[in-house]
Amino acid sequence: MRTELISIATDTIPLDGAFYLPDGEISGAVMLFHGNTMNFYVGAPRFLPPVLTELGFACLAFNRRGMTFSASEIAVLRRGLPSS
Repeated sequence: MRTELISIATDTIPLDGAFYLPDGEISGAVMLFHGNTMNFYVGAPRFLPPVLTELGFACLAFNRRGMTFSASEIAVLRRGLPSS
């Protein structure tokens, strides 16, 4: 399995994640979304890619908007002000 950390540009906060490729031929693709209070590096988005890539699936797991920032950090990012 090959893994690449990615950042998906948006109109506000970039979405961070990981793209997993199987070592052999790709037979399909899976997008993994997490629930509230989670992120792409815990839970199913972390333990499923090794299993799915063994089956030939490419996997994209990424954070939903604002999942790795606190509410105050998000407010600063939205205003475009430097954080302190």
